Amino acid sequence: MHDEALRSTPDLLGQLEIANPSLIGHSDGASIALIYTGAHKSVRGLVLLAPHVFVEDLSVASMPRQK
Repeated sequence: MHDEALRSTPDLLGQLEIANPSLIGHSDGASIALIYTGAHKSVRGLVLLAPHVFVEDLSVASMPRQK
């Protein structure tokens, strides 16, 4: 999600010549919008539905362990 928010979203908005976006996102998209907004002060507004703002214990337990 950080790659999408910090690399892909700025590239897309730049190509579309959108300087002050209003971002709408659901689930992962809402989290991406939050991360983007934290790094860019130009966001006009946010509409967020069910963003991932914390990681649940069940999600952590189901992640494969890295060696």
